[in-house]
Amino acid sequence: MRITKRSAIRPRRLLDRMMQGETASKEPLLLKPRSVVVRQSSAVSAIEDPIVSLAMSMIREHACNGLQARDVADRSPVSRSVLQRRFRAILGRSVHEEIVRVQLRKAEELLRDTDLSLRTVAEKAGFKHQEYMGAVFKTRLGMTPRSISQALPNRPRRGDRRIEQSC
Repeated sequence: MRITKRSAIRPRRLLDRMMQGETASKEPLLLKPRSVVVRQSSAVSAIEDPIVSLAMSMIREHACNGLQARDVADRSPVSRSVLQRRFRAILGRSVHEEIVRVQLRKAEELLRDTDLSLRTVAEKAGFKHQEYMGAVFKTRLGMTPRSISQALPNRPRRGDRRIEQSC
């Protein structure tokens, strides 16, 4: 969590009083998180179909590295059509839609937590072109990446520590 000036004031004041010999309250000091980010390790899916589960793992690991639906199918022990049918039956979306969903989630995370340019966000999220990322945002979220990044209240500014996660 990025600590903002406002969220650091209460703990800082408490520490100052404690250093001057004042006894701290027994009540815990609770700070509201800015957001919760579900990481791959905490988002273990309970997909019983081993083939769909394998495909999901591959997508989570490689979606931001140019992975395409045919790559997932090529590494699957079943045909592309069988994989697509099973994938859609279990998850309600295609392999391609899942890849784009993961890329979109990564792009949103980068927009929220970094001050990277839109071109760099697109590249790191696995979109070949910034324009395609913009079209996906507009279609799926009804907003452009720029309007989303400008609407975020606690977005880092140039010079702030950057937080970058792998896909």
